[in-house]
Amino acid sequence: MTTAPSETNEPTEEPTTTSPKPEPTKKATTRPTATTSPPSPRYTATRAQLLQAEADVASAKQAFQEAQADPGSSPEDVQVALYEYKAAIVALQDLKDGTPGKFHRSLEIEGAKAYLAQAQMELQVLYNTSGVDQGDIAQAEARVARWQERLAELKAS
Repeated sequence: MTTAPSETNEPTEEPTTTSPKPEPTKKATTRPTATTSPPSPRYTATRAQLLQAEADVASAKQAFQEAQADPGSSPEDVQVALYEYKAAIVALQDLKDGTPGKFHRSLEIEGAKAYLAQAQMELQVLYNTSGVDQGDIAQAEARVARWQERLAELKAS
């Protein structure tokens, strides 16, 4: 799952006119308190976007339940389906909160671990299968390496 960096639209302090030397504009940090309301969302999702996100959640939930029920599904397949279900729920909530594409580090790490485990399992199956094309093995090895690198990047961030 790719995520776009979130944009901030924080208020700025204006220089005062009574000051002999204007100070540079500074970003103010606004935090809701018990007496103030939270800032309004910077983004408002359309009805179609919300409906699509809700459909994505329903579809991911169904895929997860099917993976759980299918005796042919590996634990790694179930783990990936669970991650995709969680990611769909978070994406829907982010739309509702006005922060689509918000980066969720712990969720991304969970996803990278799931995809890495699945890639490693698939590679092991190829290693244990006779007559497998070497190109297929090379592709599977590359997929494992990509997920190892992605996981390392996420853990370092």
